[in-house]
Amino acid sequence: MDPPPVTVARCQPEHSRILRLCAEPVAVAELAARLDLPVSVVVILLCDLLEAGRITVRPPRLVSRTTPDLDLLQKVREGLGRL
Repeated sequence: MDPPPVTVARCQPEHSRILRLCAEPVAVAELAARLDLPVSVVVILLCDLLEAGRITVRPPRLVSRTTPDLDLLQKVREGLGRL
């Protein structure tokens, strides 16, 4: 038998910020950027919230695109060239 999930005993300010930012589905990397925290720290905070039942997790949406967007790829290439 698994132990009961650990609840967030006291919601930290970062937990509250994550909950506000997660009103709409958002990627973990985007959350980390918005919070200005390392992805690894955000993952730990998200795990706390998930175990407490405060958030849900969904797999990423699949993009149904058969051909690459050449304009976008060109812009990325140009941007990388400027680095």
